[in-house]
Amino acid sequence: IKVEADTLDNRTRDYGLNKIDFVKVDVEGAEVMVLKGAERVLRLARKVVVECHGSHNAVIVINLLKSKGFKVMRKDTIIYGIKSSDQT
Repeated sequence: IKVEADTLDNRTRDYGLNKIDFVKVDVEGAEVMVLKGAERVLRLARKVVVECHGSHNAVIVINLLKSKGFKVMRKDTIIYGIKSSDQT
């Protein structure tokens, strides 16, 4: 089955979004790929929740969110990232 796909950055730019309060990612193992296509989204977002499959992906997601200025917490398969309002 062929499925059309696009990055979060492209879609949010197409819709003219300049502020993002919350992002939830649940993509069954493609978390890193999704977040790598979300540089702009992560710059604009205040809160991020990622359901992460696999400990290797979790480590990458945690490091990626930290590098974007998020304070990160992990509980089981869920990774939470939050920025204070003065960082966005």
